[in-house]
Amino acid sequence: MVDLAPFRGVRYTPSHDLADVTAPPYDAIDPGLSHRLHQRSAVNVVRLERAEPHGRDRAGRDRYELAADTYRSWLEAGVVARDPGPALYVYEQQYMESGEQRHQRGVLAALRLVPWGSGEVLPHEHIFRPPVEDRLRLLAALPVNTSPIYVLARAEPAEVTTVLDEVSAGRADAVFTDPEEGVTHRLWVVADSDVTAAVRAGYAPARVLMADGHHRYTGALQHHDTRPGPGTGRILAYVVGPGGGTDRAGPVVRAMHRLVRRLAPDARRRLAEVGARLVPVADEDANPRRIVAVLDERPTARFGLLTRQERTLVEFDDVAAEALVPRELPAEVRHLDVAVLQAVLSGPLEVDQAQGVRYTPDAQAAAEEIMAGDADALFVLRPVTVSHVRAVADAGARMPPKTTSFFPKPRTGLVLRPLE
Repeated sequence: MVDLAPFRGVRYTPSHDLADVTAPPYDAIDPGLSHRLHQRSAVNVVRLERAEPHGRDRAGRDRYELAADTYRSWLEAGVVARDPGPALYVYEQQYMESGEQRHQRGVLAALRLVPWGSGEVLPHEHIFRPPVEDRLRLLAALPVNTSPIYVLARAEPAEVTTVLDEVSAGRADAVFTDPEEGVTHRLWVVADSDVTAAVRAGYAPARVLMADGHHRYTGALQHHDTRPGPGTGRILAYVVGPGGGTDRAGPVVRAMHRLVRRLAPDARRRLAEVGARLVPVADEDANPRRIVAVLDERPTARFGLLTRQERTLVEFDDVAAEALVPRELPAEVRHLDVAVLQAVLSGPLEVDQAQGVRYTPDAQAAAEEIMAGDADALFVLRPVTVSHVRAVADAGARMPPKTTSFFPKPRTGLVLRPLE
């Protein structure tokens, strides 16, 4: 049973432009974007979500203590304010993908935490430990869910769809377009207890798939175990239905490409020794986005490899791929391109995937970093599908860390959820 509850959210007061003060989730903020967000507004939510500095400031505060002090000062100054009573927040996003306008709609609610393995909240990826520790330290200093996790419900009952249609037909309480992705966000605050009860009852029988937020959810579970309190047993969640029966609704899945800071000089030889065939990419196909299309045209191609010197497709036949991938991996995961790449990076190429790799859905920007000399190599992957993610999760399996990037992600700072 999925247990959703209304909550008293904290939101920016009306004098603030939400395009200026909201941000992507913490793990989608690289150092360059962090700097731009800090410069964009003195009260941008990045100052809570990913506060600078990474050491200690002049007052001796670390980034987590600084975030907590900043939040308290914003409450006192009226930068943000708590809603008068519990509410659910209907949330809609409109965006462009491949030249087509799409949308997704769901509800921001307080989702009851249940342990992984309960069958109610299904993970689909493995995690890295450092991001969990980071989110855990932030929760300990600042007991507020600053950004929602993002979960997909198996179904959206007709009564829920009816309620969401009625709510979203009215005037939104907030509308803005974000500067990073050009997504238009709309929010409706729903405090009517009959409406919130209908949504809660409608979603209760569902299981949900974790689309984005594995590290935050794991951190919240650990925080609740070690510091149990009235609000620690829930987490801010964006719950999205399956798309309303249209292929232009719901999220898309983007691949998470691997930007490697240091690649062994003899990487080509090492790849060849484990059965790889390296196929040069024609000049007209050298754009990273085009490489993804070329991958789809070659069944044995597993990923693209971009360096300052070359653009290459890396092919493995089934026998070579099978020999590389650990035998203990579940069948639903073994054949994935990302599983082969993970085996290549951790094996013959000897790359530390927690510290030596940056994960990004933006292959074009990553390729520019390669040409600028900021990294040695970019490994380009084709994306998996939502249905494949569901199949892996339903089987109780997990893909390698940072396999997927669901888009669009809920905006951080639209609604905060205090735990106290």
